Amino acid sequence: MADILEKLGARIQEERKKARFTQEQLAERVDLSVNYIGYIERGKQAPYLKTLERIAEAIGVEVYELFLFKKEERNISDEDSAIKDLLLTLHNRPPKEIRFIASILKQIFERR
Repeated sequence: MADILEKLGARIQEERKKARFTQEQLAERVDLSVNYIGYIERGKQAPYLKTLERIAEAIGVEVYELFLFKKEERNISDEDSAIKDLLLTLHNRPPKEIRFIASILKQIFERR
């Protein structure tokens, strides 16, 4: 299973290309370096939530849409591992960020 950063980066790249932007054009629109956009798209850098908001707005999608990954086959151990990863990611995060992530997840699951 691909790492979540790789999946997120691939979705950003996919949506950027749909919007017919080069990495340079997107970088200029969101006031980031081209290298940073490249790192994000390759899953080598985790963007801040505010950065994701700016990227999503620039390419004309909602933030939650960047997390709509293609379904993969899963088994029980994969689900347990995924839940553990999610909890570890949220551990010690400020309540405001946890509520923001929860709202994104709700939107994603309501769209299915």
